[in-house]
Amino acid sequence: MFWQASEISPLINVDSGVVVPVIADCFVGSQEYVEEVKSLCDGYQVRYYGTVSYEDKIKFLQNAKAVISLPIYPFMEIFGLHVAEAMCCGTPVIALRSGGVTDQIKDGVTGFLCDALDEICEIIVTAKVSEIDPYECRRRVEEHFSKVVMAENYLEYFKKVLKS
Repeated sequence: MFWQASEISPLINVDSGVVVPVIADCFVGSQEYVEEVKSLCDGYQVRYYGTVSYEDKIKFLQNAKAVISLPIYPFMEIFGLHVAEAMCCGTPVIALRSGGVTDQIKDGVTGFLCDALDEICEIIVTAKVSEIDPYECRRRVEEHFSKVVMAENYLEYFKKVLKS
């Protein structure tokens, strides 16, 4: 299931008392979607930054309490690079249970996999992300998604394909 920007406005309007930066990746294909998200940002509690430099993105990720990952219609994340980047910085990820994030996030250990937007809101409001150990986030990336591990896994996969 996918959500339009207007349907995620409850997340943006959650009274969590924290500033929520909205960073739009340059890979977002629909300018209409970007404009809709921008219109939901109030400039105070929710600030739209657009595409930022690599250095600024790392600073945002390192200082974030969590990253919220939602599928954007009509795309399904096969592997969310933003998820790996966040966890590499020790930042937990809150995501809807769909696509590749279900393989990346260890529910309750490196973030939270939710079945509905209400669950995400509840995690934000209750500050449940403070229960996540940043070192577990980093460890998961190093053990499962580092360049070396990924290359070894691809080589194994290609060997199996070539044998069959």
